[in-house]
Amino acid sequence: MKKTKIIAISTVFMFLLIPMVHGFAIDGPTNFVYGTGGNVRFDDSTTSTYYRIVNAVSRFSSVRYNGGTNRGRLGFDCQDGVNMTILGIGPYQIQYSVATLVPGAVTTTVYYANNDHLPVGTNTDTVTFNDVTDITTVTTTGNGVIVTLDYANLTGIGITGLDFIWSIFPLVVFFTALEAKKRDVISNNIVVLAMVFAVAALVLLAIRSLGA
Repeated sequence: MKKTKIIAISTVFMFLLIPMVHGFAIDGPTNFVYGTGGNVRFDDSTTSTYYRIVNAVSRFSSVRYNGGTNRGRLGFDCQDGVNMTILGIGPYQIQYSVATLVPGAVTTTVYYANNDHLPVGTNTDTVTFNDVTDITTVTTTGNGVIVTLDYANLTGIGITGLDFIWSIFPLVVFFTALEAKKRDVISNNIVVLAMVFAVAALVLLAIRSLGA
C-alpha cells in the first residue's frame, strides 16, 4: 500500500515538473530551452494556445506564425551549443536557421502534427523521421545554415495531390454507390453507409485543415 502511494506521489510530482503555459504570444527574442539543450526561438511574432514538453521537445499548439494560418501542433529542439531560429511555417514546409560554433555535425529536431511524412531536407546532412513520435531529426554542419524541411513529398508523390485525392475520394464512393443503386446492384443500406462514410471523411478533413 505504501509503495503504491509513493508511486502515485512520484507520478504527480513528475507531472508538476513538466512546464505548461496556456494561450500566449511569443516575441522574436524569446528563447525556449529544455534541459541541457540549445535555444529555440522564432524570428517573428507567434501565438500558441499552450506550451509544454513532450518527448524532450518544446511543443506548441495551434501555432500562428506572424499572424498567419493555424498550423496545429509543432515542436522544436536542438542540442547544446546551438541556436535554432524558426524562419517560416507553411502548410507543408518548415524553415529555420542553425547557428553554432560547435565543430562537426549538430542535431535539431522538428515535430509537425499536420505533416506525418518524411520530409525532404535542404542544406541538411541527414533527415530521419520517427513515424511513432512524428519527430524529424536533422543533422547539419556549420554555422548560419538555413534548413528547409519540405513535407510536400512522399516517395515522389506530392502531398498536395494526395490531399486532393483524399478530398474527392468520399464523394466518388458516394456517387458510385448511387449509380450502383440505380442499376439495382446494391441496396439502400449500402447507399446510406456510403453517405455516412463520405460525410465523416469530409468532416475529418475539415478538422485536419484547421490544425486540430
